Amino acid sequence: MCIRDRHYVHSFNINTNQWLGQYVYKRLKFLNNRTISYAAALGFLAVWHGFHSGYYMAFLNEYMTVTVEKQVSIDANAKRKKRFTQTFICFYYLVCQRLGENQY
Repeated sequence: MCIRDRHYVHSFNINTNQWLGQYVYKRLKFLNNRTISYAAALGFLAVWHGFHSGYYMAFLNEYMTVTVEKQVSIDANAKRKKRFTQTFICFYYLVCQRLGENQY
């Protein structure tokens, strides 16, 4: 069961994904940009499948979906960490305040 679109993409046609990662995506390391490498790998797949516009639209949709999903996940994790930190600080303050009241 796939929770995210990225999981679906990774589990579909596993051998092709491994080949693409090894021989196309990783060979574009010199670009020092994962986004461009990912887009180039999907562009290669689109050309490999043929010149019908549906392939280009499908791979463009995959690129946009996975990229947006990754960014939303990063933003959600950052908010979750910030919220945890704020909660911990408030809890620490309240505990210290209670301990201070009990000492006198």
